[in-house]
Amino acid sequence: EELIELTRVAGEYGGVYFTHMRNESHAVLDAIREAITIGEAAGVPVHIYHLKVAGQDNWPLMTEALALIDSARAGGMDVTADIYPYIRNGIGLGSFLHPRHYAEGTDAFLTMLSDSELRGRLRQEVESTSDWENWYRHVGMDWNNVLIVATSDSVDPNVINRSIVGAAEVLGTDPWNAFFDLVQAGGVSVNPQSMNEEQKWQALRADFVMIDTDASPVNPATTASSHPRAFGAFPRVIAKYVREDSVLTLEDAVRRMSSLAAHRLGLYTRGVVAPGMIADLVVFDEGELRDEADFGADAMQYALGVDYLLVNGTLVIDDGQLMESRPGRLLKRTGSR
Repeated sequence: EELIELTRVAGEYGGVYFTHMRNESHAVLDAIREAITIGEAAGVPVHIYHLKVAGQDNWPLMTEALALIDSARAGGMDVTADIYPYIRNGIGLGSFLHPRHYAEGTDAFLTMLSDSELRGRLRQEVESTSDWENWYRHVGMDWNNVLIVATSDSVDPNVINRSIVGAAEVLGTDPWNAFFDLVQAGGVSVNPQSMNEEQKWQALRADFVMIDTDASPVNPATTASSHPRAFGAFPRVIAKYVREDSVLTLEDAVRRMSSLAAHRLGLYTRGVVAPGMIADLVVFDEGELRDEADFGADAMQYALGVDYLLVNGTLVIDDGQLMESRPGRLLKRTGSR
């Protein structure tokens, strides 16, 4: 009820209900229904952020998820979604334990994690329950599918870019104790392989799905990136889903990364090449454009094949070389079409 009232106020100013849904795995269908209900009750468009279905047991639910959105759209609602073009997501390693354990405070819980009996009970819970977003089950109950990408300073840096199994070898212990040790140390980020390519293909074929990075801008000279999507998301769509897999045409891929996204955000003077539009333009070699960023040590690699880039009409990349100009600015919605 509170979300409906808040969303209704946003709607008075032309807003959209952007939702990071309550669940993206076993209860994803209920989460989509909830998002649609909120938007419908408030009379506001709905946008579902990084639509996905995590967990091997849940992958078939993508078909029903897309059907739910299609049904709402057929009924007159304005519902859209976006995806990122990777089958690994990014989360903190502590998320592999049930959230109720953190109810009394993270520090208090982590202090207790040294207890071997508690570790045994937690392991049993993780291995045997599925009524929560159990990421261990989402990766097929295989620690090899969990890649460590960042840690706190107190952790041996040699575990970075290794799976939990590989980290256990570095730490001289078994995978479960390595997991608990790393959770207790805090600050560990991981990329679990929780999705499959088929659901990406399904989502990309839906007219209402656009592309996102789910990443903030990163300066490779000063900041670490825990996921290659910060550098490679958009080039990857063309390299993989257009050129290699033939899931999309080039024109449709460009639409999903330009006009469809811009108009969802109310940026009606952007995303289209036409007289009077703002010149945000990229010139690339269709046969050469590709993402170089990968999981692990190569997460911060610039894409290849971009010849020229204009932002707000100013050259930022000239003949493949990055310029010193920084013409970017905060964007605000420009009203309705």
